[in-house]
Amino acid sequence: MAWDPEKPQFRFTVLVFTCLLTFGSYFCFDMPSVLQSAFTGSNNCTDEQQPSPSPPGVAEHISSTCCRDCLGMSEQNYNLLYAVYAWTNAVVVFFSGFLVDKLGNRAGVIAFSLLCLVGSSTFAAGAHLRGTDYLLPVMLLGRLLFGAGNGSLTVVQNRLVAFWFNKKELALAFGCVLAFSRCGSVLNFFLTENIRDAIGLEWTLWFGVGLCLLGFVAAGVVSGLDVYGVRAMGLTEELQQESRRVKLQDLGQFSLQFWLLVLSIMFYYNGVFPFVADASQFINQKYSLDDKVSAYITGAVYDVSMLLSPFLGGLIVSWA
Repeated sequence: MAWDPEKPQFRFTVLVFTCLLTFGSYFCFDMPSVLQSAFTGSNNCTDEQQPSPSPPGVAEHISSTCCRDCLGMSEQNYNLLYAVYAWTNAVVVFFSGFLVDKLGNRAGVIAFSLLCLVGSSTFAAGAHLRGTDYLLPVMLLGRLLFGAGNGSLTVVQNRLVAFWFNKKELALAFGCVLAFSRCGSVLNFFLTENIRDAIGLEWTLWFGVGLCLLGFVAAGVVSGLDVYGVRAMGLTEELQQESRRVKLQDLGQFSLQFWLLVLSIMFYYNGVFPFVADASQFINQKYSLDDKVSAYITGAVYDVSMLLSPFLGGLIVSWA
């Protein structure tokens, strides 16, 4: 018996794998924030030295004599990791959105999830170049590729949700996608320091790569579901014709309300994301809290988003 793509079971299956697309990439995005002390700390150990323990209640960075897996970045170079991601993201998503409208969801979701995987892998590989001149360029290249992929992947993710939930629990579906993505962010702030303690900095970054691989697998599944559903509903030719009509001049058709929403999101992100990038170390140094507690506090901004997004989406659906 054929699976009817117009039934709720099908579109919610699509939603599950669509949510998985960005779980790993959102986990990876703020890993530098949690690991800032390791990124900027100096690897000043000798063969005879061992990291000395901190006194109770005192942050580790205050009393440690050496840090065996620290990368020794300057604060400026550390913040470049976020700047490169942000600027690449801002420039590329405009063109990627246009390309997705032209080429469709399936090509976009595979290509951009692959970019996230390659970018996170390059970033993790760069950490193995500690103490060389290649460390920063390789890690910046990784963040550049990751930024090009992650923002574009979010565009395709939203397009998939808008197609499969058009006039059917749309706000609820968007809320679930956001909640699942923020779950990745929250787990990063809760788990990454513990993972580093267990397996070291380099393999912690590769753990993030593994989560991006999960997103790539989900991209393959959701791509197959999208192909099957569109064909089963007989919409293939109609969607191809619509994609041919997309042109850059369509930007002029967006309403004032749309541009006001864009500006409100831009100014919100402008305040939150730069703070999150440096908040863990700021809290660590300002209040003499250890790295784990500092990460928990920094990630609190995502906790509320993760918990409330599905419920607020459901309320919007019921009130609309």
